[in-house]
Formats: sequence, C-alpha cells, structure tokens
Amino acid sequence: MKQVKFSMNKNPRIGRILERFRSTGMVQRVPRIDRLNIALWSAMTAQYQRRGEDWMLKKGGFQRLLNPKQQSSILSSLKKGKLKVEEVEKVGKDISSDDQMLLLNLLGGRLPLGHRMVGYTSDEVHREIQFSNRQNPSKNASEWPNCLNKRWHPKRSYSLQERANP
Repeated sequence: MKQVKFSMNKNPRIGRILERFRSTGMVQRVPRIDRLNIALWSAMTAQYQRRGEDWMLKKGGFQRLLNPKQQSSILSSLKKGKLKVEEVEKVGKDISSDDQMLLLNLLGGRLPLGHRMVGYTSDEVHREIQFSNRQNPSKNASEWPNCLNKRWHPKRSYSLQERANP
C-alpha cells in the first residue's frame, strides 16, 4: 500500500486561496464549535496549573457561569489531575455555546476559526455574493476605474486624471 505524504508547505497556499474566496464573499470565517470542549479543557488545565483554584473561581469565570455542582466537579478533577474532555463536554451540555465561548475567553483560551461557504447551493452562494456587492459597492467591478481596460504598471503612480481617462 502506497502512503501519501502531505507537505506542510501547502497550508499557506490553501489559506491564501480561502482568503481570496472570503474577499469575494463566497466563504466566511466561523468559530469551530465542534472544537469548543477541547479548547475549554486545554484552557482549564493550563490556567489551573498556572494560577490555581481561587483565580479560576473568581477571575476565570467559574462563579459567574457555572453552578456550584459544575464548579466542584471540574475543580475536583483538576485537583486530582484527571480532568478529561468528556467531563468538560458533560458539564457543558447545560451551558449555551455563547456562554462556553465566554468562559473560554475568560480563561484565556482561543477557539479556532474555520471556513464555511455562505450558502448550501450554488444559487444561495450567488445570491449572497450579489447582496454583499450591493452592500459594498467598492467591490463591484462596474464601480472600479477604467484602469482595468489598460495595462497599468504596478510600480508607477498615476494621477487621478490618468486613472479616470486611461
């Protein structure tokens, strides 16, 4: 069986392609809610090791967002050093995802962002692109100067009159 190796050099290229799609309005950046429990677990264990229980209760947002039963179950697992992602997921079922993201922010963690198409079908994507062009007319090609009809040198500066009448 032949193994396929993926080079890490392609990741920046994929990122640039997705950013180009995002600038056209076809793709949007969204928080990866599916990774929220892992990010919370990582932030909880790191902050507990760095700052301790008192900080997590007061400044870490535990008293603000978790009930006493949830606080005690997480803190007891942290004291034993046996907190698992599944426990964080179990406690997080009772909390909205917005409150979980707030808790993650208070703990100093970061939620990774992903990319998503703006619609499920090509018609929806096309409609969204047209709507975003109406909202931002500078993106619309008909609003751009006539410089697109003429070859322009990228290092030369042009006067406004040259740009308007190529």
